[in-house]
Amino acid sequence: MKAIQIYTDLRNSSKLHEAAERVNISEERILGHLVMLWLWAIDHAPNGRLPYDKLGSRQACDTDQHIAVAAGWMEDPARFVSAIAKAGFLKVQGDAIQIDTDFVRFYRE
Repeated sequence: MKAIQIYTDLRNSSKLHEAAERVNISEERILGHLVMLWLWAIDHAPNGRLPYDKLGSRQACDTDQHIAVAAGWMEDPARFVSAIAKAGFLKVQGDAIQIDTDFVRFYRE
C-alpha cells in the first residue's frame, strides 16, 4: 500500500500562506490541492521528481496543465503552478521538476 505522511508544521507554514495568497484562496483549499498533487505524485513521480517526459512535454504550458490537473486545480494552470513554485513547493532541477518534501513523506511498498 502506498501512503503519504503530512507533517503538522505545514499548517502554520509561511509557504502554505504564500501559495494561498498568490492564488487568492484559503489555506485550507490550497492544502487540498497540494494533497491531491502529492497523492498523484506517489504513483507518478519517483522521489518527488516529475520528469518532463512523464509530463508529456518540456513546454511550460503543457507541464503546468499536467500539474494543475494532478492537483485538481480547475482554473489557470500557469497561475497555480507559479504560485506553488514561488512559495517553494516546486523547484525546477535540470530535466525535472522536484516536489519539495519538507512537509510530506512518500511511503511505497
